[in-house]
Amino acid sequence: MNIDATQPKTGDVIEVDISGTIETALVLLASDGMVILDLCDGEVPLVFELRDLHAVRVFHDVAA
Repeated sequence: MNIDATQPKTGDVIEVDISGTIETALVLLASDGMVILDLCDGEVPLVFELRDLHAVRVFHDVAA
């Protein structure tokens, strides 16, 4: 699995710093300026402006 720092797209699995804690999340919906993230923790999904997210790492499946 390859990890890079690109803009997340709908369906991506990402790692992001939320309030000082590194979280893994599923991107439910992404637009040019906002994302809806599901932390898969049973809570309500979170909405963020992309400019407010720091150190986003997008996981990509890479065939061996």
